[in-house]
Amino acid sequence: MWLFKGLLKYVIHIAMRLLKGLLNYGIHIAMRLLKGLLNYVIHITMWLLKGLLNYVIHIAVRLLKGLLNYVIHITMWLLKELLNYVIHIAVRLLKGLLNYVIHIAVRLLKGLLNYVIHITMWLLKGLLNYVIHIAVRLLKGLLNYVIHITMWLLKELLNYVIHIAGLLNYIIHIAMRLLKGLLNYVIHITMWLFKGLLKYVIHIAMRLLKGLLNYGIHIAMRLLKGLLNYVIHITMWLLKGLLNYVIHIAVRLLKGLLNYVIHITMWLLKELLNYVIHIAVRLLKGLLNYVIHIAVRLLKGLLNYVIHITMWLLKGLLNYVIHIAVRLLKGLLNYVIHITMWLLKELLNYVIHIAVRLLKGLLNYVIHITMWLLKGLLNYVIHIAMRLLKGLLNYVIHIAVRLLKGLLNYVIHIAVRLLKGLLNYVIHITMWLLKGLLNYVIHIAVRLLKGLLNYVIHITMWLLKELLNYVIHIASDPVAQRDAGKD
Repeated sequence: MWLFKGLLKYVIHIAMRLLKGLLNYGIHIAMRLLKGLLNYVIHITMWLLKGLLNYVIHIAVRLLKGLLNYVIHITMWLLKELLNYVIHIAVRLLKGLLNYVIHIAVRLLKGLLNYVIHITMWLLKGLLNYVIHIAVRLLKGLLNYVIHITMWLLKELLNYVIHIAGLLNYIIHIAMRLLKGLLNYVIHITMWLFKGLLKYVIHIAMRLLKGLLNYGIHIAMRLLKGLLNYVIHITMWLLKGLLNYVIHIAVRLLKGLLNYVIHITMWLLKELLNYVIHIAVRLLKGLLNYVIHIAVRLLKGLLNYVIHITMWLLKGLLNYVIHIAVRLLKGLLNYVIHITMWLLKELLNYVIHIAVRLLKGLLNYVIHITMWLLKGLLNYVIHIAMRLLKGLLNYVIHIAVRLLKGLLNYVIHIAVRLLKGLLNYVIHITMWLLKGLLNYVIHIAVRLLKGLLNYVIHITMWLLKELLNYVIHIASDPVAQRDAGKD
């Protein structure tokens, strides 16, 4: 029993040791399995969390990079559009200013030339009317004086012959008065009709010549203006030397105007002096030769003036055409070289851009294919959201830029129109005042010269009349002849 009891204890002890070992081993294996499984789960979880974090960081970086690129792109686009708009506005303003300056210069030259031609034609017309008026007055006065002397001599003779027959003398006197009045009336009507016809013919001829000259100058100016505007529109080279050109043109215009005014003034004074001397000499030699001479001189002067103006216009037009042709060829050559270099530069940039885009696209495509399996639906959703936000933002910016650009254009347009209108008004008022003052001065000078010439002619005719009356009186009075013989 003791052995059995001892053996049983030993067996139980061995079994307990085996069970304890087996249990410890099972727990150890289980703990190792649990620890390995936990480590694997933790490893997988950390790997998944790390991959997810890397993906989130990658997406965040891509989003921030895309947003930054979009902001930079929008900023550069806005700066580029602003710079283009500023350059466009500056070019439009400079072009408008240059066109306006040229327009004003052409208007001033055209107005000045029309005014000079108008004044010259008005002076010639007034001078011709005055010459015709003086000639008619002289002819009428001379004819009246001759008729008066003749009738007076006939009356004296008739009175001496029929001194007794008072009634017959009275009848003859009445008849002579009637005949004298009728003859004066016929001569007056004839001279008036002749004067009116001559004035009408001269007026029509002057109007036709003036209209033809004005039309020719108008057409030439319109052609020159159109050609100049077209050349300026194509080349734009005047932008470099606008200030020098304007100052040069202004100095040349002022210098030319001053020289022209001095030349016209001296020429008018010289012609007036020559005319007064010529009139005094030709009045003694005969009225008919004077009228013919004046007519020939006027026609010769008018023909010389027309030839001079025509040659001047042809010379200026030829010089201008040659100048424009040279400038056009030069500008065209520069433009061709510029376009060729620009095209080569753009082609090279395009080739480089295409190559970079292809390499970048290929790399992006490989990355995109690789990441597409991982990103999938999330990228698509983010892409759609970003496209929508980007399109909305682009639309809002586009609308805002269009509104600001339109408002700025409108403000600049209104300001330019106001400044242009104010400048036109000031120039119009100034030219109107100068034209009125010049007309008044010329009117006063012509009135003074006309009055002085009338006074000289009146005094001369009165002296001649008194001298002739004295000679007739001496010739018809015997007592005066006897006294003159004693003296």
